[in-house]
Amino acid sequence: MVDTHLWRIAAILMLSVTTLGPVAAGAMKNEPGDFKGVPWGAPLEAHGQSLKLLTGDEISANYRRESDGKTFASVDAWRISYRFYKQRFSSGIVVIVGNSNLKSVLDYLTQTYGPPEAVNPRHRIYEWQGENAGISLSCDISTSCYVEFYGKEMRALELAEQGNAPDNNKRDD
Repeated sequence: MVDTHLWRIAAILMLSVTTLGPVAAGAMKNEPGDFKGVPWGAPLEAHGQSLKLLTGDEISANYRRESDGKTFASVDAWRISYRFYKQRFSSGIVVIVGNSNLKSVLDYLTQTYGPPEAVNPRHRIYEWQGENAGISLSCDISTSCYVEFYGKEMRALELAEQGNAPDNNKRDD
């Protein structure tokens, strides 16, 4: 059963986005230039000593850092990982088990980065867009929420090289 309080929050956010109109690119408050100290596009060798390989190969790989705390937005994080494409940092991903934490995570992201630019409450997807970085929050129906912080240049490079270049900088969900 869907929490009615959660739907109210999503509806308010959706109303504020449609009432205010679309947010201009680069309007994200406090746009991140990195994820947990690793700048977008940073070479793997600059951070490799502190990272442990989770999955992947030389083209695309995910790592974790032992020194990272196990919380994000005051909730327990199941995993915090770092994605590298062609040995350059492209995104940081936080996985939170239990979609009941959506409100806390959404509140934190909204307070830190301003209201999301795009909201899809039915699918519980929230997007923040800046000039050089983006943030995506999505929750599946019953188990997890995913927060992805990404550098737009690296994401565009990866998508273009895989034949998935978008017409704009928004995700195609």
